[in-house]
Amino acid sequence: MDGLRILQPDIQEFLQEVPDNVAGIFKVASMASGALLYEASREFQKKSQKADEYIRLIHDDLPNAVKQCLEAAGEEFEPNTQKSLLRAASFGRCFLTNSNPSQFVKMCQTLRVRNAAYDFTVGIPLTLVQLNRLSVEVLIDRLIRRREWELAMNISKYLKLSDSESRILTHWACYQVELKKKSDSEIAASIKSKLGDAPSISYSEIAKKASEISRNELAVKLLDYEPRASEQVPLLLTMSSTEAALRKSIESGDTDLVHTVLIRLMKKMKMQDFLMMLTNYPEAQSLYMQYCRQEQPQSLIDLHYQNDNFQEMAGCHIRNSYEQKTLAKQIDYLRSAQENYTRSRNEFAAKCTDEQRKLLDCQQQIEEKHEVEFVGLSVHDTAHKLIVSGLPKLAESIRKDFRIPDKRFWFLKIDALAVKGDWLEIEKFSKSKKSPIGYEPFVHVCLKYNQNFEAKKYVSRVAPEKKAKVHILLGLYNEAADLAFQQKNEDDLNQILRICSSNRELATKIQNMKAQLSRR
Repeated sequence: MDGLRILQPDIQEFLQEVPDNVAGIFKVASMASGALLYEASREFQKKSQKADEYIRLIHDDLPNAVKQCLEAAGEEFEPNTQKSLLRAASFGRCFLTNSNPSQFVKMCQTLRVRNAAYDFTVGIPLTLVQLNRLSVEVLIDRLIRRREWELAMNISKYLKLSDSESRILTHWACYQVELKKKSDSEIAASIKSKLGDAPSISYSEIAKKASEISRNELAVKLLDYEPRASEQVPLLLTMSSTEAALRKSIESGDTDLVHTVLIRLMKKMKMQDFLMMLTNYPEAQSLYMQYCRQEQPQSLIDLHYQNDNFQEMAGCHIRNSYEQKTLAKQIDYLRSAQENYTRSRNEFAAKCTDEQRKLLDCQQQIEEKHEVEFVGLSVHDTAHKLIVSGLPKLAESIRKDFRIPDKRFWFLKIDALAVKGDWLEIEKFSKSKKSPIGYEPFVHVCLKYNQNFEAKKYVSRVAPEKKAKVHILLGLYNEAADLAFQQKNEDDLNQILRICSSNRELATKIQNMKAQLSRR
């Protein structure tokens, strides 16, 4: 405790023991170094030579004298006394070689701030100890509460306290919001002109104050000045300005913020009204659709129904059908998808969906009858598995019902029979009628399963232009070379030459063939 404050109805007094530094300087006949420096300063101002004599007396203790005068200035309330003591300290510093000016500058700043608060128009008398204990920031807060914004701002600028400036302006703006004599437009305009676009100013905080006193229109106007959508949107939602919140979140480009608004709106609004509102905001509608695909598929269908978007509704039913665990539900969803494709006049998609539904029905019947899993397979895989399972008639029925092309079915059947290892049936099938795919695929499928003997059965039936390649696959390089020469196919000859480069006799033969072809 540095003193006693005595409060009376009209005045207040401060009772304090005279500090040692002050007593040492101003005591009668004091020989303290600070007192002599103070006298030297006074004599110097009078242009008296005594100033030099006093300085010589305290030359060795001059740093302590400067410090004593500086601290005494901090203890004084009278500005003139402060100035004379600071002048003495400054005079003493002139005779010091390595004097640090920071303490002197800081004391000057502190006294200027303290004197401004001490002024009778403000009325906050503080000692140096009290000010240091409270800190300048607390003093500024007290000035703000007293609505001394101008003084608080001047102190902040003087001491370069940028954080305090925004706090002062915000408090001033919040006070302006409470003024009932001005209209909302006038208040918003005055706040904007005063605060500007400073990034440290939070218009959302001011708008929140306006909202608390039920001035929502003013709050909305102030939020228009807030550059951060993350600050705008939550307050707009609390004020039930739902469309404004949605619009601001969309303008920000922050998808997380848009999702937050959408979820809040879903909880507060009727679904029909919510979906109707989304039609005016395509970006939000798109994000809502993404959300529904992951979290609420049924809501997505409702949205498409609201917009009469039968094409997308059908797509939703298709996706839902694949997520069902029971076949009956899958078929129901496919039937709904088909109906919606028909409504959207997408005949191709409707037909494909109908065929998929029929395929599932067919697969279910086969499973029930033969106890083999088929549900979920494609038409191709279904026919393939039927042949492998020894049900060729059903495979033929699938071919007819789902119009599998002949070429595709021949490839499918010979591969399925090869998987089954039924080489005799493959031979019979090859002789059943003229192959629409030729006989080279028969050779390939036999070689795929290392059945060279079976493959040779079809070599003679391969088209002449492909016989050389088939012989190469079988390793019959001499015959392949002769066939390639007959067909004048130099590419096949080069291929054989690369393979049989170590066979000198065959290589020479091929070189001669190539020479003959080049002469022709």
